[in-house]
Amino acid sequence: MCKIVNVGSAAALLLCLAACASVPPPPPVVMVGKEDIIVAGQRVHTVQEMLAVLAEKNIASVALRTEPDVPYERIGAAIYSIFRAGRQVTEVDRSKAP
Repeated sequence: MCKIVNVGSAAALLLCLAACASVPPPPPVVMVGKEDIIVAGQRVHTVQEMLAVLAEKNIASVALRTEPDVPYERIGAAIYSIFRAGRQVTEVDRSKAP
């Protein structure tokens, strides 16, 4: 049997649970490396293959990460292609060299 002692705290708990349930999960990560790109755990080699995976998995937005020493042109090509495909980049983070 469940007994609610304080109605105010029960209402606050329900409000908190409802708010937590409405928080969307973080976007899948796209990791851009020198040789390949990892999209939601799947390794591909070209930007076109990356876009195909995004379309196949119906991914609308991504968080972009890069390995150290990836040329800016490669990063820019990935970002540009994602936007051109009608998808969003919600955050970008360049990894630090060890």
